[in-house]
Amino acid sequence: MKEYFKMKKLTSLVLSSMLLFNSCASITSNISNFVNSNLNKLKAKQEAQQQINDRNSQIQNAKVVLGIDEDSMEFLPEDYIGAPGTLTQLRALAGVYTGKGKIIKLAPGDYLIKSKYSEYLNPETMKKMRKYADRNSDKIITFDEYTELTENMYEVFK
Repeated sequence: MKEYFKMKKLTSLVLSSMLLFNSCASITSNISNFVNSNLNKLKAKQEAQQQINDRNSQIQNAKVVLGIDEDSMEFLPEDYIGAPGTLTQLRALAGVYTGKGKIIKLAPGDYLIKSKYSEYLNPETMKKMRKYADRNSDKIITFDEYTELTENMYEVFK
């Protein structure tokens, strides 16, 4: 009978130990999940802050390159920046590129662009225009870059 109670006690002790171990494992797992979750949030926050810092740096660079203040800049898709009117000018060239417009040379360096273009129907064309205009890949489209693109397109599409 003594043996029976010893075995019962031992079984109870083993079961209690197993429950305690499982509880500790569960707590450890919960702590690990909590730490990983917060580390991921911290990493995402740091990445977002870096993107903000990069954008602010690009804006400061654009102020110097374009010679205008931030309020006058035109913010284009895909983080491009241009002087006022850049978007309209690129849309006009996109119309020429899609075959729905023409460029008329009025004088050296002076062009008239007549075109129809829908960015909703041809969004890829605007991406190409931004890429072609931005010769130095700084995501800042200057008047000189736009003018050079216009001259090149005039030669191709005249």
